[in-house]
Amino acid sequence: MIGLPMSEVVFGQLLSTATPQTPGFLLMAVAGLIISVVMLRNSMRSQSFGRVAGYVGIVGFIATLANYVSWLIAPPIAAMLMPINGLLWLAWWILVGWQLFQLGQPAAVKEQP
Repeated sequence: MIGLPMSEVVFGQLLSTATPQTPGFLLMAVAGLIISVVMLRNSMRSQSFGRVAGYVGIVGFIATLANYVSWLIAPPIAAMLMPINGLLWLAWWILVGWQLFQLGQPAAVKEQP
């Protein structure tokens, strides 16, 4: 790695591991953030997805983006953010999955107490 600036060496080492530093993970976080914003905006008009899923997604995906940036600036902060955004992603996936499961139920099943 002779001749490369130190920032390129560090950035290259960060991107070479299959962890949250991969570009695919970054794109997934951006997509999740967009989906969460759309879910939150649509929850005001319909009850397809609750507001909780939208808020959890927004907070979780912003924490993920902050984690991604902090790996480059301050790695100790990234180590603290990783479990937080991991738990928020898990909660978001459960909320979205549950809502999709409920949307897939026939109307007669939904009305039973």
